[in-house]
Amino acid sequence: MKVYLRKIPSTQEENEYCDISGYVKRVNINSRCLTSGGNELQINDFTIELINKNGIFSEINNTGFFPDNNAYKIPVYLVDEKTMSIIEAGIIKSISENINKNTCVVKISSPLSLLNSNIECNYTALTPPGVVLNILGSLGVDPDFINTGSFEFAKSYYQNLNVSIDLNLTREDKKNGFNMINEILAMTGDSVYCANNIIYY
Repeated sequence: MKVYLRKIPSTQEENEYCDISGYVKRVNINSRCLTSGGNELQINDFTIELINKNGIFSEINNTGFFPDNNAYKIPVYLVDEKTMSIIEAGIIKSISENINKNTCVVKISSPLSLLNSNIECNYTALTPPGVVLNILGSLGVDPDFINTGSFEFAKSYYQNLNVSIDLNLTREDKKNGFNMINEILAMTGDSVYCANNIIYY
């Protein structure tokens, strides 16, 4: 298994900047579910224990893997080495260093965990998949974790049918993003699903 920071590299130069597989000691994956009515969405968070010799993964080491001194929300990908398909993906939540052991533990949260937040929006004349895509964006879900092709295909379908909806939510509505998405899907009969922490419509 390969472990990459920021992106899956396509060149040798990117590989040197992104591939941290040689530093990995162990990976632990934890599954949990978001629920809305009878709907459930499984999301996977994971932790990676890394060899941190010379503080290469320290956020205060500007010559390490985080030269901007900030690892928060940087994408991490677990990739099958043979097929180069994504096994899991997420964003860095925190890094805990053990200076005595020259190791660190990186906590990575599923991008889907952001759906468990309240949404404020004002959308006019958008297709149902367009509204869902905008909700994901407004909650801060990184586009790298969204299969935009599946959303664009669904948007074209509804545009051909001249189907659109308006949605206006304020802070006072206290509407959870996951619940709102499921209300839209209940109206259309569509579905949103997650494969390896990548969101599809």
